[in-house]
Amino acid sequence: MKKRTVAMLVTLGALAALAGVYAYLRLKPAPAAADYEEGAKKELSKLDAEKLQKIVLSDRPEGTLTLVKKDGAWALEPAYPVKLDGSTVDDLVYSFTALFAERTIEEHPSNLGQYGLVPPKAVARAYLADGTVKTIRLGDETPTGNTYYLQVEGDPAVYSVWMNHGQHFHWKVADLRSKALLASINKDEIAYYKARLRSGQTIEAIQKTTDEQKQFQLGFGSYLMLKPYPAPRGVDAEKFDPMLTGIASIDIGEFVDDSPTDLAAYGLAKPWGELLVRDKASTLHLLFGADRGSDRVCFQVAGERAVYAVDKYKLDFLNAKPFDLIDKFVFIPSIDDLDRLDIAAGGATHVFTLARTTKKASEAKAQGVSEAKAQGASEANALGAAEAGAEDEVVVTYTGDGRELKEEWFKKFYQSVIALSIEGEAPRAVPNAPLITISYRLNKGDKRNVTVGLAPYDKIFYATFVDGVGGFALTKVQAEGMLAKMDKLLKGEEITD
Repeated sequence: MKKRTVAMLVTLGALAALAGVYAYLRLKPAPAAADYEEGAKKELSKLDAEKLQKIVLSDRPEGTLTLVKKDGAWALEPAYPVKLDGSTVDDLVYSFTALFAERTIEEHPSNLGQYGLVPPKAVARAYLADGTVKTIRLGDETPTGNTYYLQVEGDPAVYSVWMNHGQHFHWKVADLRSKALLASINKDEIAYYKARLRSGQTIEAIQKTTDEQKQFQLGFGSYLMLKPYPAPRGVDAEKFDPMLTGIASIDIGEFVDDSPTDLAAYGLAKPWGELLVRDKASTLHLLFGADRGSDRVCFQVAGERAVYAVDKYKLDFLNAKPFDLIDKFVFIPSIDDLDRLDIAAGGATHVFTLARTTKKASEAKAQGVSEAKAQGASEANALGAAEAGAEDEVVVTYTGDGRELKEEWFKKFYQSVIALSIEGEAPRAVPNAPLITISYRLNKGDKRNVTVGLAPYDKIFYATFVDGVGGFALTKVQAEGMLAKMDKLLKGEEITD
């Protein structure tokens, strides 16, 4: 037989075999309903959540837990003065309304004990409005660790269900309680902030008034720090933000003791920390005590008896250092607020003045017409251009020791004055005997006359005093740079950046 004929016969034989397989598969009867495919999810309980009236978890090491629906909301029975977390209760309800088997373990088991079902590890019952009761028996965890054995009353089979259902049927009251604090604070509306830190220092801050925010005399942020320093300090908005956002992270990680008899056992007889925050509508007041293990801290809501615990990392913001949170400018009034500046140094006092006059719009208009006509514009065009740009104009004349100064040069010098910045706290008190004195006369603010003094601290630093109040230091090189620019300005030399 030729090779070509043999190949053809082999091909025809293969096609015939494939046709036979196809015919078998096509005519094979469908599997019985109970014989569902591997991996399919058999429905074990799919109740209508709206019709559930009562849930009882019993026959378990955690004791019996009963929930009843009253006026559309779930509550504990007997009543217990705690707030339930609605979404968590919904998760428990879900185990009755959407319970599916991961797989069928055994259709007709002869030994339920091997599955932890004699006796069961928990029995869960759901009661419906029409009197129907759905009973579920929970067994052990399966060897995989992510499923539980389970049996539904009326069905002899043993199934495995996903681990969340097994966990739900072991829940206690603490698992259903709301972990959110009752008082909710709007970060953007905080008007008062007080925190006693782990260091023992207390930060107290208030929101600036509208005028204070406009003037920038105490920094650019929205808050003033009243403590721990002897005089108010501006607050650095970026550095202070974690102190504000940290409030929202505090929740109840553990319900420790609803009726404590000895607060000292939780470090709350003398709390190390405190947080008191007010916005337009609410007040949040918390007290912090002893560590609970390595990961949590005991705390109370002031005025309440219960003791809770919060994850320790959520209180990291209470490790802050006050100095890191404040604006570092010694004093920074806007040049628009300044009428006079006196600087005393090296035995001499230099006086700078800013004299302001207002040129009315009518004057500006007449001047604009003249300038436009001088450049060749017609009468009508010149008048139109002048009217478009005419408005009152403030003209400032700058003088130093009686001589007129260039505006641009004075502004660069003034920037070096208000840029003086503290670089640390001065732990050692020194006399208020300044070698350099900067006196501001202002036209805005509660205090119109402010004096900054720089007194010797050591070879590197000056101690700073604002109206006689000290506590901080800056390097001498800052002051020397400012004085050098002042000397150049008074000599009529250009001031560069």
